Amino acid sequence: MEISGRLEHAERLDSLGLDIDDYLIFGSGPLAIRGWRPNRNIDILVASDTWKLIRGPKCDKVVWHFERESTLELCEGHVSLHYVCPPFKNTEELIERGEIIDDRNYMRLIDLMVAKEYSGTFSDSNDIRLILKKSAEEELKRHSKA
Repeated sequence: MEISGRLEHAERLDSLGLDIDDYLIFGSGPLAIRGWRPNRNIDILVASDTWKLIRGPKCDKVVWHFERESTLELCEGHVSLHYVCPPFKNTEELIERGEIIDDRNYMRLIDLMVAKEYSGTFSDSNDIRLILKKSAEEELKRHSKA
């Protein structure tokens, strides 16, 4: 995949020393790495064992977003860890099917659209439109080169 973007705060994520098989970048990260829009922070989904390890010593604060889901803010709020990503039930399976880009694991765009549709926020709706538009443009470019 041709990468034209940059993931802001990537060095902060890297400083956590997480294994690529234990996390998945979602939120605006998969869009930022493609150069489609910038990210202000990095949202990562982590496996349950990783969540338990990080929950204490590296955590800046715990923020509650969804019912029964906590989010850990790390690296001065630039990295947010989640252990669930509604509507998906199996975090480990979602992480396994991620897409490796620049030695980091990113959520596949189809899964990202499902998560953003479930969230239902205005900005997530805009992101879905952006994904559809940019994906179509890339597909047209591929076909025009053939």
